[in-house]
Amino acid sequence: MYTINHDGKNFEIKTEADLHVVPTPALVATYNELTGKSTKKFASRNKGIEQVAKLIIDVDAVPAEVPVKNTNTGRKSVLNKLAKVSLLVAENPKREGSQAAANFDKYEDGITVEQLQKRGVSLADIRWNIAKEFIALGEPGDDGE
Repeated sequence: MYTINHDGKNFEIKTEADLHVVPTPALVATYNELTGKSTKKFASRNKGIEQVAKLIIDVDAVPAEVPVKNTNTGRKSVLNKLAKVSLLVAENPKREGSQAAANFDKYEDGITVEQLQKRGVSLADIRWNIAKEFIALGEPGDDGE
């Protein structure tokens, strides 16, 4: 027997026929949970019932932990807009006269990410400068000490 929970309601599944009362979104969610996929919909409801039935009929216990597909979009982290900047370089490391140098001149110790954005510095520039160790971010309210 397998239990599918949907919107606080439990559906006890012993046979494929029991799946016909389970809402389609619950079938899709169960399929994705059991396979580690991110299917949005089935070709047809009957095909979905058939696929889920193959996965859960005759399953005596709750399935083992299935690895979840990595949904990382590439961004390493989200920057806290209230985090304070600490300069790690004494001089502007950017080529003199460049737009990058003009942007880096907007940085100062203690300024927040949000304030930098208001000055026209992009989050990509901030991430780049962190990666190159030109700046570091402290916790909000942290004065770098």
